[in-house]
Amino acid sequence: MSPFRLSRPVVRVLSLTAISVLLLSISLAWARRQQAGSRPFKSAGNHSSSALFADKGGIAPAAGTITVNSLSDVANGSDGLCTLREAITAANTNSASGVVAGECAAGSSSGADMIDATGVTGTVDLTGALPSISSSMTITGPGSAQLPINRNSGGDHRIV
Repeated sequence: MSPFRLSRPVVRVLSLTAISVLLLSISLAWARRQQAGSRPFKSAGNHSSSALFADKGGIAPAAGTITVNSLSDVANGSDGLCTLREAITAANTNSASGVVAGECAAGSSSGADMIDATGVTGTVDLTGALPSISSSMTITGPGSAQLPINRNSGGDHRIV
């Protein structure tokens, strides 16, 4: 018997291992491309690994998205709500408004943060001046007809 002869079960195990490693490599390559925000894989004549992991050159890191989920105007880090006031503060400070689920995510120190208020409708009645904007951010909402932001009757509150 030759020392290089392998039994069928050993060949099957080695084949399955090779296929698993190949699938894992493809999955990791796909995940890296998705994370970098690049286009999906396209068929190319060159199948070298350098084509799969080419330098992205100049792609900026993704900024933070902070989702407003409340019409309230309070800043409470344990109520599970992300208000416009808390979202602006989270974008300015690059820190989450609290650890409870539903609180505002932290802003990013690289790139403009996105404050997304498109999922809420109704009126936000400000109880005080909103925080000054001290970092790069974009605030989007469903429009002034569906999300008016009003100054409460007392005091001199500015609206961003």
